Amino acid sequence: MLHGGQRTGKTSILLQLEQGDLGRQVREGPAGRAAPVYINMLRRNDPGPGAFLRLLAAAVSDRLTTRGVVPAPIRMPNFEGQPRAAFEKFLRATRDALRDRNISSLVLMVDEFERLDVWIADGSADPDTFDYLRALIQAEAWLVLIVAGHRDLMGIDLERRHRIFGVAAH
Repeated sequence: MLHGGQRTGKTSILLQLEQGDLGRQVREGPAGRAAPVYINMLRRNDPGPGAFLRLLAAAVSDRLTTRGVVPAPIRMPNFEGQPRAAFEKFLRATRDALRDRNISSLVLMVDEFERLDVWIADGSADPDTFDYLRALIQAEAWLVLIVAGHRDLMGIDLERRHRIFGVAAH
């Protein structure tokens, strides 16, 4: 977890990991290659209960395509009816595509993470999204989650915050 005031470099760190020289060791290192993907929670394009998972899938698909990895196609209607099932199917296919390229980890780097609490409040994300994220990162060793936000991270509903940050390294 990265947290701090606005304009302190959190986004720059995440972007360096994804595509900068400072992240090259993460992406191409001898200990195992990783595919970092930057996700900006301020880039909300569509409402609805599957919006958060669609945003994650779209960011992964876009970034991996630029790296020459062909992830599974995103079927938007599936994200409307059964967003978690669609996301998990997308993740499995993505994991297989990464393994084919000898990439061992997918690193989801979610910036402005505190916005998820707002999305839950307005119905754009399920109330148990934090539990779902926790279950994913605990069950999928190849999946890494880095979250970043300003001091308002502590403003996230205490119960939801504990669910996800209780397994975090910070």
